Amino acid sequence: MQRASIDFGELFAPTVSVSSVRLLAALACEQNLDLCHFDIQQAFVQSELEEDVFMRLPQGCGRLSGLIVKLCKSLYGLKQASRQWHAHLTRCLLLLGFVQCLADACVFRLMEDGCVIMIIVVHVDDIFAVGQKERCDKFGSDLNEMVPVKNLGELRWYSACFYQRDLERGLLRISQQRFAEELAAEYGVEWGKSVPLPVSVKLTDFDENEACADVPFRELVGSLMWLATQTRPDIANAVRAVARYCASPKMVHWKAALGNLGYVRRTSWMGIRFERGVVTGMSMQVFVDVDYASKAADRMPCIPVFEDNKGAIQIAHSPITNSNSKHIDVRHHFIRELVERKEISITHVPSEFQHADFLTKAISKESFALHRLCDQFAVKEVFWDQIVFCRGHTYPFGSDRRVPALRPCRHEYYDGPIL
Repeated sequence: MQRASIDFGELFAPTVSVSSVRLLAALACEQNLDLCHFDIQQAFVQSELEEDVFMRLPQGCGRLSGLIVKLCKSLYGLKQASRQWHAHLTRCLLLLGFVQCLADACVFRLMEDGCVIMIIVVHVDDIFAVGQKERCDKFGSDLNEMVPVKNLGELRWYSACFYQRDLERGLLRISQQRFAEELAAEYGVEWGKSVPLPVSVKLTDFDENEACADVPFRELVGSLMWLATQTRPDIANAVRAVARYCASPKMVHWKAALGNLGYVRRTSWMGIRFERGVVTGMSMQVFVDVDYASKAADRMPCIPVFEDNKGAIQIAHSPITNSNSKHIDVRHHFIRELVERKEISITHVPSEFQHADFLTKAISKESFALHRLCDQFAVKEVFWDQIVFCRGHTYPFGSDRRVPALRPCRHEYYDGPIL
């Protein structure tokens, strides 16, 4: 039994953010760079311990069985093992000339002659590198002199996500089909509707005196959240809606969560797709629904913001102050300053073409399909000391009418051409 402040101190160990992973994947796609995968073998036993830790040797150690020994290295099962490993790997990478990202402690870049030649992402003992293959292979060899490294070649699986590339067409797809189908099988869901949360479903329509449903509601919602944040933004609003009732879920909420899962099972091959050449330079487009908080960076072109609320557009363009707008905090008029500096331009767009709608509310089946198919779905990520923008979008392999012909076998992932 380890004792706090005696056998261990700080325990926090960072893990890479999904934003960093998506951004670097988009960068590799746009710049036609290689994605290389490395695995650190027996990672936790490579690092040193800061504390004096003693343990009794288990049976099976011969004459030494039962003896109390002092650990010279970290060990799997120690509370501080993950933190010590990350610190050790960071020191190794710094010795190899890498610079740690200030915004994400699990991202490192290597520079030569003032240019970034390689960027790596660390997730515990998994590393994927973005750069030219020859340089990535050299990095693996150099790191192998410090810790045992296995070069897994081209990145295919990373953090339960499947990566598929078409270098000739400049396409990269990230999906979680296997996880989605295994999750559906776990909860006995075979097939679902064409939208995750139909407009007709009223989550507030339940009896307050009804007992809480004795079902694994939180576990299911957590799994759906994982999908939504990784590769399925199309279910984000539906998952958010049911997640509000985690404290005391009723049967209507459980059925709605299963409905979300049914939709995921029906569209399990969907994911995020990046395409080379969709944007020019650092330009971007933003679709706004309800509210949007933006922060501009220097030397950026004017960013078009599409808004379907004419009142919000008028307030952004003109210093309107009346009884209907006095509740708006002064700091929120930062948008007006951006408009005056011509860093953003706000354009009215009809509600039927407001592609942020399906991320904020339940909409009709037809509208949901339209927004899901839209190739204007933009992803904004913050990286280092500047704002970098990349373009991705969710997509299905064909319309719903083609689903039966393209539906893969259970527990298999689609590895055909990227559509």
